[in-house]
Amino acid sequence: KAEKLLQDFKAMYDSLVDIKLTIERNNRYTFGDQLGDKIPNPDGGGMITEREYMIKQGMVPLEMNMIRKAVKALVGVYRQDKLEPLAISRDRDEQKLGEMMSIAMQYAYQSNGLYEINTRGYEQFLNSALVCFRTGFDWHSDRKMSDVVVELCDINRMAWDDNTSGRYFENISTIGYLHDMTFGQI
Repeated sequence: KAEKLLQDFKAMYDSLVDIKLTIERNNRYTFGDQLGDKIPNPDGGGMITEREYMIKQGMVPLEMNMIRKAVKALVGVYRQDKLEPLAISRDRDEQKLGEMMSIAMQYAYQSNGLYEINTRGYEQFLNSALVCFRTGFDWHSDRKMSDVVVELCDINRMAWDDNTSGRYFENISTIGYLHDMTFGQI
């Protein structure tokens, strides 16, 4: 049963290779490598980058990174707009519950540094149109207690069934994340 689960996860992981390559390319473009795409070498002998091809042609490859400037500007605006998480009750009788939920969300924001995590997630979204978070309840050895944890996930370590449809993955049936652990940690 466990082997079947691993095979299914590998199939899901492999089915997302095009998405992950596109995200990697978007990140290269954003962070200054616009001429790094591989093209067939016209002289034969495999693949070369567009930059290498231009140099072979006697041209000076110039890159002007307009994407990074736009992303930094949008992230800067996002970072400035730190709204306090707030839960509002529709029913007056449940107003106390709304206040308790607001306090709990504020605690989660503060204890996890969610303003920064959300900013990094927004930047990842701008580069890839895809961002994933893991929310859970984990043991914190420094605090000596279990507590809420929110983490930004690395898309390259994730897999999900590719039969999902809808903008928000409403009908997703399987999602997984690769964890790098020693046998002792397991």
